[in-house]
Amino acid sequence: MTMKSLLHSLVKALKSPGARREIHAAAQTATTAHTEPLGYTISQKERRLDRWLDWTVSVAGSPLVFTLICGLLLVWALLGIRFHADATWQVLISDVQAIVSYIFDSFLMRQQLNGYEQRVRIAVELQSRAATHKRILESLAVRGDEKEKSQDIQNVCISTDASFDDELPAETFFGALSTLLAKVLGHAVSLALYWLGILVWLVFGHHCSWSNAWQLYINSATSALMLFVFSFLANIHERHAEYEARALDAIYRLDSTLECTLRTYDNNHSSDKEKHNQILPNPVMTSHPPKVNILQRAINYYAEVVGTLTGILLLVVMIVVWIIIGPAMSFDSNWWLIIGTYAGLVGMHDGFVLRNVQEVMHRHEESEYSLVKAQDQHLLQLVERSRTALTTSSIVTSTTTGSNAGNRPGSPAISLDVICAHEITVLAGLFLIIGLLVGAGVMHWNLTGQLLCNVPPSIIETFFMILLISAHSHADEKRRADLRTIYRTRLHLLGQSD
Repeated sequence: MTMKSLLHSLVKALKSPGARREIHAAAQTATTAHTEPLGYTISQKERRLDRWLDWTVSVAGSPLVFTLICGLLLVWALLGIRFHADATWQVLISDVQAIVSYIFDSFLMRQQLNGYEQRVRIAVELQSRAATHKRILESLAVRGDEKEKSQDIQNVCISTDASFDDELPAETFFGALSTLLAKVLGHAVSLALYWLGILVWLVFGHHCSWSNAWQLYINSATSALMLFVFSFLANIHERHAEYEARALDAIYRLDSTLECTLRTYDNNHSSDKEKHNQILPNPVMTSHPPKVNILQRAINYYAEVVGTLTGILLLVVMIVVWIIIGPAMSFDSNWWLIIGTYAGLVGMHDGFVLRNVQEVMHRHEESEYSLVKAQDQHLLQLVERSRTALTTSSIVTSTTTGSNAGNRPGSPAISLDVICAHEITVLAGLFLIIGLLVGAGVMHWNLTGQLLCNVPPSIIETFFMILLISAHSHADEKRRADLRTIYRTRLHLLGQSD
């Protein structure tokens, strides 16, 4: 390999993060050769490193890890009864939180990136199979006289012996509890209570002479809260991903049964003898990534770097350097705060990026599922025109109401979500970090200067994590409504619903 080709490969590798790629997919073709309906399966990644990272992220979002972190927070709080006057007790939670949150930043980013790619691929596969449904129903509609066309479409929609539940599977008890807690934590009232607590802390600033101890109070409180929120976010992502997989399995099984029924009926009633031996596969569909400006591309680049091992490796390097300089600083309070300062500032920036990327990816997901629902409505109209007994109007009314249930356009929390998700807000956060660094430098990085780089980032990052919960709950509510709509549409097409 020449030096030129090596340089070309290096430049290509450096440019690849942040570039949203087209997603091409086709649903697996369902035929009579399949004795069971084709369910949903999560595709495994090729690289072992990617599989290992995904497994690690899954473990970090498990109930066991969430319970462990909650238990450790309780132990720390109980130790505070005796050691509350010791600054090390307060600094300890700040350092632990900064390091753990830094790691969870990478995990959450990877969860979002994986979830986005999977959901878009699912939407594309649903579009692929819906295209086959449309092709067959339209071919039936152009055959014979009007009476025969109506009878064909009516027969194909009630000709399956398969039985399916009227609704998607229910959520597990722990999953339902997590969903309820997410709605409570992400509610506008919870955000208001958070800022009320910050206001109370500020009011007591004069009484405490604006001392370092006063700053450590809020730093410790927000650090403990942030540890809980980070672990809860990872947990709720995993719980909702598990539920989506079960719901999608039900949808895929129903959809593949509909496809198999349509193909069988189409072949049996076709005058073209060659068609019996010819199986047209489901077409390959493509999702085109949204066009973004230079700033958003830079944010996407950073997000993908954080979602890999690179971000964690940088933290490991910083921890090693931090430990090496410990003896030179006599392991004093300033030394303890250094790692918290670094991870805290980076963590605050990650909070801005997480919210921005979450919103951008959610908008694209919604656009793809809108195409699926538009295809479904067309299929229902094809059947409605041929079978007057099909009460399509009631389906449209109920599903539209369900799909819009999570929009809440007047909610202050949702409006704040959108503002905080803008790429300009991410840039503003970066300038804030530079300002904090300058301020700490003016103070020669003493204890107060380091607290300046710890306290505001901790307050802001905690706020953004609560916003992430709010936005995730809103998106999950909307997504479930869409899945219910897709499922019920196929039930009607199969004649399984009342």
